[in-house]
Amino acid sequence: MEQENKKSTGISISVIVFLIFFVLKMTGYINWSWIWVLSPLWIPFALVFLVIFLGTFSGLLKALHERLNKLK
Repeated sequence: MEQENKKSTGISISVIVFLIFFVLKMTGYINWSWIWVLSPLWIPFALVFLVIFLGTFSGLLKALHERLNKLK
C-alpha cells in the first residue's frame, strides 16, 4: 500500500472565528473591543505560553524540593 502525503491546506477554526467576529464588528452587529475581536488569534498563543510556563515552574519547584530534601 502506498501512503499518501496529506497536507492540511485549510484555515484553522481560530481564523474562521476571527473572520466572523471581524465581519460582525465591521457591520456593527457587535460593539466589542478589538482585543476581543482579535482574541481567536492570540488566545491559542497565550494558552501555549501558559502551559510552557507552568511546566517550567513545576520543574523548578520539583528540583528545589529535591535539593532541599538532600540538605536534611
